[in-house]
Amino acid sequence: MPDPTLTSNRFIMVSGYFPPIVGGATTVVVNLLHSFDPDRFWVFAEKPDCFEGTHNAEIPPKWRVDHFGVPAALKRIPYGTRIVRFCRFGLVPAITMRICKRARAINAGCIIAVFPSWPFYISAYYAHRLLGIPLYTYHLDAIPKPHELNEPDTTVYGLYHEKILRAATGRLVLSEALGNEFKREFGLDSKVIPHSLDFSRVTQGAMNPDLLARCGGKRLIVHTGAVADLQIDGLLRIAKAIKENPQLNAKLVLSTPSDREEVISHGLDPKEVEIVFLKKEEVFALQRHASALLVTLPFTHRSDERTPFPTKTVEYMASGTPILAHVPTDSYLAGHIAQYGYALVAASEQELPRALKTILDDCSLRERLAQNAQRTARELFSIEKIATRFAGACGLEHLPG
Repeated sequence: MPDPTLTSNRFIMVSGYFPPIVGGATTVVVNLLHSFDPDRFWVFAEKPDCFEGTHNAEIPPKWRVDHFGVPAALKRIPYGTRIVRFCRFGLVPAITMRICKRARAINAGCIIAVFPSWPFYISAYYAHRLLGIPLYTYHLDAIPKPHELNEPDTTVYGLYHEKILRAATGRLVLSEALGNEFKREFGLDSKVIPHSLDFSRVTQGAMNPDLLARCGGKRLIVHTGAVADLQIDGLLRIAKAIKENPQLNAKLVLSTPSDREEVISHGLDPKEVEIVFLKKEEVFALQRHASALLVTLPFTHRSDERTPFPTKTVEYMASGTPILAHVPTDSYLAGHIAQYGYALVAASEQELPRALKTILDDCSLRERLAQNAQRTARELFSIEKIATRFAGACGLEHLPG
């Protein structure tokens, strides 16, 4: 715990992009901040247009957010995305100085740096050194090994990763799997602050009528959230299984903030797969209406691909809809499912047709999975419990907003 003379019940949150893309990991941070008085924190984040995808979330009233970012127009020139990856690090001095200014203005007792977002993560570290107030790190994703990264991240990893972890008063992690990585690699302890959910929100919203009409009465197999490296291979296999088994009378629906053309470029056929962008309330409605919800992980051997706990999983649990997990048996998520019994696991492409039929047609299994999921969600992920745990881990008193 930090020295009490240095603490107050105000804090600086240095996050990634904010507001998050729908389903993005930064939703974890947004959910937590909703439970605090907005007078108690100040957020630093990257401009949403620095990233790909659709960003339509609004910053809640009274939240104080400072955005930094390189010009989005840079992405449109040749090699623009790569140039942006380097230029973002030029923002570090300006972000650091602004963090210091805001921290003094609100008498912040600590800085909480959220990973992933290297430039903001590094800025929080420098501000901590200048101000002398405690730094806490909060890791929402595993960090790949240096040889699995691209520049400039490879160099930045070597210069800063261990240094920042050791400088932190406390390390927060989204799952036990991430905590085990830090313990094994550096001998450092951490505290698990998992994804949280306000359960009153998941009952809001109505189904998009145009989407229902396009799906023509078929049973909806739904994936919500980003479609990127972690998801694409599994979704391609699921799309293939649905197409090759028409007796399922099913339709794969992707509600995603990812760019539609980019999603299609991965090989998903828009004639076979419905690809939509929905408002958050419509996403919750789609999850409740679906016949099954999908979570996927890669089957490759990268060091960071066995540890994720996709944040959408908690929303799925609360929906009352059965979950199908197409994930490796040695992943953290598969172990978590085995412990709590809230999803059906298909651990290979060959298992998918039978798993899809089972989760669609076995009524007793569907009921059991849904009940286990909702019970697990309330026991492990309610916002009231997680916000109190988060505040305690950062030396703050949880005074609800």
